[in-house]
Order: sequence, then C-alpha cells, then structure tokens
Amino acid sequence: MRAADLTGREKAVAAREDAVKVVETAVEGNTVAGEGVYEVGADIKAGTYKTAGKRGCYYAVLNSTDTSDIADNNNLDGPGVLTVSTGQYLQVSGCADWVWQTG
Repeated sequence: MRAADLTGREKAVAAREDAVKVVETAVEGNTVAGEGVYEVGADIKAGTYKTAGKRGCYYAVLNSTDTSDIADNNNLDGPGVLTVSTGQYLQVSGCADWVWQTG
C-alpha cells in the first residue's frame, strides 16, 4: 500500500512540475531581464512593458541601433511603464525586469 501511495504522489509532483515549467517558459518569453539593447520584434515582443522599479534604472526606446537615436528615454527610481513597436530597439541599464503586459 505504501509503494502505491508513493507512486501516486510522485506522479502528482511530476504533473505539477510540468505545469510550472509551462508557466515559467511563458514568463521568461515575456520578460526583458538584464542590461543591453534589444530589437523589438526579434528579441522582444512589441507592446507595453512594466517594471517594479529599481533605483538608478535607465531605459531608452531607440529608432535604430544608434544609442543616440532616441525616441523616448527616462531615468527611474521606482515603477515604470514603456511602450515599444516593431522596428524599434530598447536599451536598458540598471533596471529590474521589464514584464510584457499587452501588445
């Protein structure tokens, strides 16, 4: 009886792990984490992103890979929201993760 109970519990844990993996993959695909320049439509999705914020966060929405070709930028010490379109680039530095909200 104990072996059968243990086998049932192991199967339940495996099913929960599979479900969590699906959610983690979706979150990862909707998150901009780390510093750098991201191409919208190739590296990240177009749309609106939110961050919980972090002191000293800088972002720039760029019209090209030239970091001087700025469409919008800001320095944040708290929560923030930005919107990017396909063909633009997003430069982030010193920020908490940006999480995609909607396209």
